[in-house]
Amino acid sequence: MLRFGPLSPNTIHIAIDLQRLFAEDTVWSTPALMGIVPNVAALAKAGRTLFPRFVTPERAEDAPGTWRRYYTRWAAVTRPNLAPGMLDLVADLAALAEPGSVIDKPTHSAFAAPEFVDRLAALGADTLIVTGVETDVCVLGTILDGIDRGFRIVAVADAMTSSSLPGHHATLDLILPRFDQQVEIVTTEAALRAWS
Repeated sequence: MLRFGPLSPNTIHIAIDLQRLFAEDTVWSTPALMGIVPNVAALAKAGRTLFPRFVTPERAEDAPGTWRRYYTRWAAVTRPNLAPGMLDLVADLAALAEPGSVIDKPTHSAFAAPEFVDRLAALGADTLIVTGVETDVCVLGTILDGIDRGFRIVAVADAMTSSSLPGHHATLDLILPRFDQQVEIVTTEAALRAWS
């Protein structure tokens, strides 16, 4: 049982940035990503899932503000420098993605994509089950924006990871517990039990 009771019928699973760019041998490789895919897939099979994906610009100059400096540093992930398909979901999750469930986002938080916000509204979402990468970057950014918008957040600890395992653990052990009235940290098994 989750701390705040059963999950609402308006619960949506948000699987963040589970892309080849992070799974394969790139400068943004997250070695533990493929280890969480079975848990993410189990949740995706259990109910409505959206797949926000991080989409990089064509050139650093196309990005606003400090994102220009960011993509100057990470020029290897601008689109002309990526192998074809690197922005796609990993195969096991691409096979589960329903039409319209993959939403491009230009920054860390999925809420930066108007289409994501519109989809949540259209679905009547009030609770978000959150999985994906990286725990301490895009996952955290999305969770914090979700908190600010009043969503109940269920963070699935064994269905998220990071290229920085210390950052992953710090987020789960130190940062998210500070939002104890808005975020519940659970296992995949507990989320599935509460969602069935």
